[in-house]
Amino acid sequence: MKIVLIGDFSALHLNLKKGFESLGHECILYSNGDGFKKILGGQPYGPDKYNRRFYSKPIWAYEQLKWLKSLLEKHDIVQLMNPHSLNLGLSNPLIKRFYVEKILNIIASRTRSKTKFGIAVAGCSSATMKALHNLPRSPCPGCLKENNLTRCVYENQIFIEYENKLYQLADCIIPFGGGAYQAGGKGLDALPMPIDCDEYFYEENLVSNKIRILHGINRPGFKGSKSILGALRRVSEKFSNIEIVIVERMPYEDYWRVVKNCNIIVDQLFGDGLGMNALISMSLGRIVLTSYDRNVIKRIYGQLPPAFDIHSEDSVYHTLKQIITSWSNKEFMEFGRQSRQFIEKHCNSKHVARKVLDYYAHASSGA
Repeated sequence: MKIVLIGDFSALHLNLKKGFESLGHECILYSNGDGFKKILGGQPYGPDKYNRRFYSKPIWAYEQLKWLKSLLEKHDIVQLMNPHSLNLGLSNPLIKRFYVEKILNIIASRTRSKTKFGIAVAGCSSATMKALHNLPRSPCPGCLKENNLTRCVYENQIFIEYENKLYQLADCIIPFGGGAYQAGGKGLDALPMPIDCDEYFYEENLVSNKIRILHGINRPGFKGSKSILGALRRVSEKFSNIEIVIVERMPYEDYWRVVKNCNIIVDQLFGDGLGMNALISMSLGRIVLTSYDRNVIKRIYGQLPPAFDIHSEDSVYHTLKQIITSWSNKEFMEFGRQSRQFIEKHCNSKHVARKVLDYYAHASSGA
């Protein structure tokens, strides 16, 4: 089978690509590296493929339309990371509306009936905004405040109309990671995010002189970094046997090298599922503090994860205090092993890729 993945989100598609390949399929990933993360492993597309000095945005858009049509004519599955993987940031509303209508026409008129068009639902989009807003631990208020906005950019009417029509054209819409992302999933259960366990291999979580605690700042309002930093400041003032590590907007490969040299990862305070940062850290055998909804997690994984649920500055502080004061190296290593086993059981990229193909097969059968 020939599969194309377009766009990426914290290497979700890159890890899924590895899963498809391990099943014997040919898979191409088109990705511009997910911004500052500079994730390797994908071929550039859209504006990153052309010299910005000589090509205007409308020309990028035109070239990308031809490229999309070609992909739909030559492959068995073409899947977007989310509806906006094809958005070039066109600012003129008339040009943007013309462009999205052309995208929709190309997808609707694809002539190769064997080709399945799908959308992975993860990250922000118009379809998920309402569900994210309504979460008990919603990341939206912090995100709006951080960006000085009164309403989300995805509440733009052009985006809403585009997504609604795109979802209607999709053969398969696959939500990943959390209950909020099932908003656009046509009733399909959310899948675990895929992790390439060979790439993110387990290492014993050994504490040397000090317990190293990491928080990576990326979309601080969305993830609750202000409260997390407050908790880390409190534990650093109380305990001398710890080292706080703070990194901000670090390239992906550099970030994981830092993670491997830390013992505890404090991920985020908002959301209802396990994201890529938490899952890869668990695959590496690190102790993870993150936010999740127990009912959502049980529905996706069938069990609770070996990860600490946090939701406020105080919950971060008291969880860290408990670990710092009562855990020995034995507890760190055992918890790390349990974390790795959880990932191998539920998130192995080959296992998740097989489930994705099952979803497409189910869609093809019309069941």
